[in-house]
Amino acid sequence: MLNSTPESVSFCITDPNLPDNPVIYISSGFTKLTGYEFDDIVGRNCRFLQGEKTSAADVKRISDALKSEKECSVNLLNYKKDGTEFVNEVRER
Repeated sequence: MLNSTPESVSFCITDPNLPDNPVIYISSGFTKLTGYEFDDIVGRNCRFLQGEKTSAADVKRISDALKSEKECSVNLLNYKKDGTEFVNEVRER
């Protein structure tokens, strides 16, 4: 990331204190990577990025970490707006 520009850094921030842990912020890199615009994402839970090949076990690890308020890091298979796969490093703190 030392050579990254703000446009190339992809991340989103959620708020687990709100119902259904919605996205409250996305970087411009996230919109470029996924094809989703700000209004498509903010206010929604990230699970809409999941698809057919997303690991249920990985999703459960994330859910369990949120419930127990423990840290967790998972490389989760997600899907872009056009349906192509990408690996999303999910970190819960």
